[in-house]
Amino acid sequence: MPVEFAIIPIDPECDEYAMQIKTKIEEVVSGNIIVDNNYDTPLQKKLIRHKLNGYDIITLTKTNMSKNELTIRYFEKGSRPELLSVDDFIELIKSYYDEETKDNNEETKDNNHALNIESTNESNDRESSCNIM
Repeated sequence: MPVEFAIIPIDPECDEYAMQIKTKIEEVVSGNIIVDNNYDTPLQKKLIRHKLNGYDIITLTKTNMSKNELTIRYFEKGSRPELLSVDDFIELIKSYYDEETKDNNEETKDNNHALNIESTNESNDRESSCNIM
């Protein structure tokens, strides 16, 4: 499952930092990562728009930038903003993505195994059937 993040720098001075975060995310996971640096749109409107579109939202302030941190708001209803170091965040999404990939691979393997069993049973049924006339 691809990830979707909207990165919102709060100040134009954070634009380069936002691009660095985007690059770091893209290095570990595939997905749709956008940087919304339209400063004509109020922050609340951006947050609502991206949340309605199913994005996890990363906001960046000058303080975040100076401390190498970010604030993440997950798409799930009721989740609260969480302050994380960039390295911890990258490790978190990497482990989540690795877990998703592992689960998908196991599910595919299970499905292939089930199909193989069905196929074997069908061929055994055909071989053991008797035609009496």
